[in-house]
Amino acid sequence: MILVLGDIHGNFNYIKTYINRYKISDCYIIQVGDFGIGFNSYEKDMDILDSFNTFLKNAKIIMYAIRGNHDNPSFFDGSVKFSNLELVPDYTVLKLDEINILLIGGAISIDRKSRILENTSNIRYGIENRCYWITEKVVYNEDLIKDVRNIDVLITHTAPDWCTPDNKFGVGRFVESFADNDSNLISELKEERALMSKIFNELKSNNNITKHFYGHFHRSDTTLMGNCSHILVDINEFVELR
Repeated sequence: MILVLGDIHGNFNYIKTYINRYKISDCYIIQVGDFGIGFNSYEKDMDILDSFNTFLKNAKIIMYAIRGNHDNPSFFDGSVKFSNLELVPDYTVLKLDEINILLIGGAISIDRKSRILENTSNIRYGIENRCYWITEKVVYNEDLIKDVRNIDVLITHTAPDWCTPDNKFGVGRFVESFADNDSNLISELKEERALMSKIFNELKSNNNITKHFYGHFHRSDTTLMGNCSHILVDINEFVELR
């Protein structure tokens, strides 16, 4: 069995409780980003990951996580691998239960201005913790997109612009409230969704992608486009991949 898990924002205790309550075992879990790692010192975060890996090992679960905008990208360079937990780089292809799954992380934080200010304050006072990384955005890798073949499922953090939430006619007052202090935010968000559309369409031209899972927007929904279901997974939500 393969499960897809929404944003967890470091809420590992909730995930442990959920897995125990529903007796989830002997499966793969793919987490869609905003795993919530990188906000502490490196040593503390590695201890958190090691402890979570032990839990997964005891439950006979293997978990893969991609980077969200609320993750330190340096943890997702392929170097962080435990026995049952792996933080995977963008454009990783997994073959699980004979299904080929492409993973692409990254997104823009709508609250980046306040996070940048917090980072600046932490640096000034010698505090190691960080909460924003300039490399958070989606990375377009044309060569890898052209070369990848036989992909059945795509998992990303954000989504093409035809998916929920549709931003062609505005982004909503909640996002606009952050744009009051970030003049480029709305245009960059629209550009990012357009880039995700480009990535998906280029992948679709060489692959038969029938399911696409994503998170980031903190709700559940499904958008049908052609023969592909674009499935938005809510915070702490588990859905079965098949």
